[in-house]
Amino acid sequence: MTKIKKALCTTLCCIVINFPMGNGAFENEAPIYSSNGMASVMVEETKPIEVAIIEVPPPVPLDKVIKEELGKFKTNPVINFSYVKRIIKIESYYDSSLVGSSGERGLMQIMEGTWYNYTNIPFDNAFERRHNIHVGIKHLRNLYSMMRNEYPHWDSLGVQDKQVAIGVAYNGGFTRFKNTDFDIGEMPKRSQKYAERIME
Repeated sequence: MTKIKKALCTTLCCIVINFPMGNGAFENEAPIYSSNGMASVMVEETKPIEVAIIEVPPPVPLDKVIKEELGKFKTNPVINFSYVKRIIKIESYYDSSLVGSSGERGLMQIMEGTWYNYTNIPFDNAFERRHNIHVGIKHLRNLYSMMRNEYPHWDSLGVQDKQVAIGVAYNGGFTRFKNTDFDIGEMPKRSQKYAERIME
């Protein structure tokens, strides 16, 4: 939470004092100008003023945000902390302000249509880390459910194979992947590369 403190500081005020020349006042001050027998000097005066100091707390570490958002869902050994963090690294390299070539936004590079499948929060919030990760996890979990229902012999796959399959669907689209009979070799090159990066 942002905290606001009040504090006193000083400001310099310039005061011009006019006095008759030759009266000895401010004799050590250099006149600024002379006119009609008068001399002016500039005197500095300090005044206390009240200002607000806003204390902004440091951002929550990314790892903590991921763990907190995962903790809002039932544990899934496939959609785990290391997997979500790897997807973030592949998608945006941890840049929450990133906008993709097709309009994807934020850490997990979520499309607008996908965003509104899971939340009514305005799409502008996709740049906020916590919202972005929350929606991204929901999407990964949904892909997991669809894969479990559609992918042949899903339950016999190991964790990494499941993570690769979900990653390919995340990158290239579930319907497109299904139309290839879940053959990664028939997916676009970028999706094949995506699979390789998940296995790194």
